[in-house]
Parts: sequence; C-alpha cells; structure tokens
Amino acid sequence: MFEECSERQLRSIAKIARVVDAPAGTAIARVGEPGNEFYLILDGTVSVDLSGGKPVSLRPGEFFGEMRLLGGDPRSATVVTDTPVRLLVITRENFSVLRKEVPDFTQILLVTLSRRVRHAEQRADRMGAASAIL
Repeated sequence: MFEECSERQLRSIAKIARVVDAPAGTAIARVGEPGNEFYLILDGTVSVDLSGGKPVSLRPGEFFGEMRLLGGDPRSATVVTDTPVRLLVITRENFSVLRKEVPDFTQILLVTLSRRVRHAEQRADRMGAASAIL
C-alpha cells in the first residue's frame, strides 16, 4: 500500500499512525460495535467473521476497519487475531490525512471493497444454492 510513497509521505503517515501488537486470540473489532480506527496488518493474520459464512483470513498488507470510517455504520464483522499480530492503526480523525497523503489509497480502497462485495455475493449464491438443494 505504501510502496510508492515518498519519504515525506511516509513521515506524514508515521505521525498519524501508531503500531499495536496483539497476541493470538484477541478480538480487535466486534460486529455491531462502533469503531473509530482503520487497521493495516503489518505482521500476522486475522480472521474476519461476517456472521453467516466461513471466516475470511487477512494477511500482512491487507486491512480492515475502512467501512466503518467511510460509511459510519456499526462494525459489520468480528475480527480476531489468528496469530500474534502487529497492526498499523489510524484513527478516524487521521483517516482523511491518510487518503490525502497516499494518492493511490482511495483506488486501493475501491478495488478492495469491490473484491469483497464480489466474494460476499458468491458466498450468498452458494448458500442460496445449498438451501435450494435441502
């Protein structure tokens, strides 16, 4: 995500972000709760449980929490660490700074959200097909 950033941009991001370490089994976000942070996975893996489907695993370089900051609705998933993790955390107040400082960030968000919607539609189609068989 930050590969194309200049040193100035990286310094700006470092000023608005903090690094958080969490052990395996830690709930980082819970469905239905408010949330005011965006998370980028630096190390480790997390499971995202969208309730009603198989949990999705996220790895280093992937992120979560953006939907809450963009849309304002309560958290749509529960996120639990599978392994010890290191996360880059950016608050709601600084999320717009990130979008300004990293020109490709909005495009990355759009592509990721589109991919997630497609996967959710595919899961829903499979579940619908499975219940039609029953």
